[in-house]
Amino acid sequence: MMRALSAPPPPPLVAVHAGSTTTTKTLRSRRFLNRDGRFYDNNDTNTNKDKDNNRRRLRRVKATSNNNNNNNDDPEEKKKPSFGGGTDSNGRMHVPTDAFGGMSPEFKAASALKTLFTMVAVRIVLAQEEGYDNEGGGGTPTSIALGKFLEENPLRDGNEWLQKMLECEQTELRLIALRLIEVRRAYAESQFDFNEVRNTARLEIEKDNDKLMVDYMKQSLSAE
Repeated sequence: MMRALSAPPPPPLVAVHAGSTTTTKTLRSRRFLNRDGRFYDNNDTNTNKDKDNNRRRLRRVKATSNNNNNNNDDPEEKKKPSFGGGTDSNGRMHVPTDAFGGMSPEFKAASALKTLFTMVAVRIVLAQEEGYDNEGGGGTPTSIALGKFLEENPLRDGNEWLQKMLECEQTELRLIALRLIEVRRAYAESQFDFNEVRNTARLEIEKDNDKLMVDYMKQSLSAE
């Protein structure tokens, strides 16, 4: 009598950790996946070293995460201003609050940029109108009106200058003011390179400081 053949038992299943995701794989060989995503043999002498390295790496990650959480909960960290107004406690230079009429240096610079952007908008509109002039340099009604208003009212404060234009009786000037406001906004939002200003300012300060120190040393040596 022939004995019925039974199916071989299925291979055992093991849990394999890949990163932070736990999956189930069929154990077909004595090879496992470590936390770095690499296979190693179960009998490999480096297995224990890999496990120790993984444990140390995990401890470092947890320690870094705990430090970040502690800093976020620190009330002193929350008190630090996002810009300007440095104090001795946050390691920044202290700028008196009355130095610029109660404004921070950053806000003062932003106010100056508003006027600068207004001047840029004026130049952009004038350049656009020159392109529209098809009569050989006579100027368009917009460029003539804008040029005359700028000559009679020097641009020292962007907002005050635009406000004065908006209050004019001439419809042409009021429309020009609205156009300048839109051009100024578009330029500030998408055209002006603020990072370049930061880098240029730092380089210019360093260059000017070096020149001042060299000139001072020359003056000191010549006086001796």
